[in-house]
Amino acid sequence: MTTPLYTLVRSSRALMDTGEIGYGWSQIDFSKYPDANSLIEQGFIKNNIDFGRKRKQIMRYRSLKAGDRVVVPMSGTIVIAEVIGVRRHVLGSDVVYSENRISVRYFTDAKGSAFIPRTALTTKLQSRLRLRASIGVLDDFAEEIEKQIAGLNQGEIHTWKHEVEARQFQQETQFKTELLKRLQSGSDIALKAGGDGLEQLIRNLLEANGYNARILPKRQSSGIDDVDIAAHKTNDLTSDLEGLYIQIKHHRGHTGLHAVRQLDAFEDEGEEIRFCRKVLITTASLEREVLEEAERCGIATLDGIQLVDWIYQQRDKLNERDRAVLGISNVPQLI
Repeated sequence: MTTPLYTLVRSSRALMDTGEIGYGWSQIDFSKYPDANSLIEQGFIKNNIDFGRKRKQIMRYRSLKAGDRVVVPMSGTIVIAEVIGVRRHVLGSDVVYSENRISVRYFTDAKGSAFIPRTALTTKLQSRLRLRASIGVLDDFAEEIEKQIAGLNQGEIHTWKHEVEARQFQQETQFKTELLKRLQSGSDIALKAGGDGLEQLIRNLLEANGYNARILPKRQSSGIDDVDIAAHKTNDLTSDLEGLYIQIKHHRGHTGLHAVRQLDAFEDEGEEIRFCRKVLITTASLEREVLEEAERCGIATLDGIQLVDWIYQQRDKLNERDRAVLGISNVPQLI
């Protein structure tokens, strides 16, 4: 019997409804190529499709076969699936970055729940799940993953503690979804219009995390370069000055390449800053070409979903005014 692969796949929760996992690369149909090598050679290289540093991730995903185990991280939880192996290429779906799909069977407990709290995992596996790669190798955790599967099959994972965590996850998801909706629409929220309110919020969050942050005046020159916030702080270990230059877009829909070009054209002014990073933050989504251009320019990005994740993680650091502006209650809730 072939030893199964154990692989991390950052797939959309929405694909659980169709019994699938998904990976991006809309411009190429993975299912047309018999193996990973032919996909790289005949699919990507022959068609001049640049895969950057993602060769190993692409090959790992295309190498998944029936019986392999897949771990899909969710917010505060994971789900585990067994690969069935039917592949398809889906375009025009509302589920983005998931065009190349593989059928799977999600493991569930006796009550039909597939979610395993991350707190039930070892510290080492929890740390591995924090890697930002879309596809990752988890073969070193085969024994632990199989124990979690056995627990689901025996109905052991669904304790009251886990029930509470599952309800908390549901509330967290609802909170983030509603906050993003409010940020994009401007309704049921009291941020100052024109993007100024969002700039002030992000500046306050940076200052709560030890940065000296300031909102820069709007440029009057005809140049394309533009930055909204400059922030810096001193590294406690090395005493080096570290800086951030941030472009903020209060958009609905998509934020385009222009924002990346504005940041890329900006020349930082801090000669004393040892390490400096440019960051694009938007309430909208970022399409693949924007993400690829940002990566090429060395620009970090936060789209709307990542922004509300950050705000949620930093919620205890929000001052009373910002909590009120966002509509975040201080009243405890029963779950």
